Amino acid sequence: MSNSTRQGGYDERLVVPLEASRRGAHRARTNPLVAALPLLVVVIVVAAVIGVAYALFLKPSSDTSAGEPLTSPTAPGATSAPPATAQPSATSSKSASASSSSATSSSGASVDKATVVTVYNGTSTPGLAGRATAALKGEGFSKAALNKNSWRGNPVGETTVFYAKESQSATAAAIVKALGSGKADLSPSDAANGGIVVVAFSEPK
Repeated sequence: MSNSTRQGGYDERLVVPLEASRRGAHRARTNPLVAALPLLVVVIVVAAVIGVAYALFLKPSSDTSAGEPLTSPTAPGATSAPPATAQPSATSSKSASASSSSATSSSGASVDKATVVTVYNGTSTPGLAGRATAALKGEGFSKAALNKNSWRGNPVGETTVFYAKESQSATAAAIVKALGSGKADLSPSDAANGGIVVVAFSEPK
């Protein structure tokens, strides 16, 4: 028998080498660094997003909180406001002197002692109006005249000189000065026929 013919029909050409059967079934193992690259990229992106959010949102709030104390210096300005309350005191002093304002404003007008002056008694004291009339005549008010009727105009709490127009303010103030007390009041309704009316309330001084 020849060597080419063996029992069982064995043929060497049909035998696959052992090394050839292992090719294709074996794969190279991947590098761990290469596998970790996607995770590193995700971490870097998240860190960048956090950094941008901190720069945009957290830093401005800290700046505004730092800038708030700058507004505090205006607080002392509120305490300096009370000097404005001093103005009502000035206005109150003006209102307190309103009764004598007509006398003090008479610098621009002239005193006319020839003006008709009618004197009334503003109290129940007898002879008060007559004494006031005599005091005025003694000061040069030649047309001062007593009216024996009781006063029915606006009630008074002190000797009051009613005058009808602003040009008589100096004369009214001079009458108040001649009587030694009282006030001058611009009141056309109480001044008789455009003259001057005196309502005596206290003794002339």
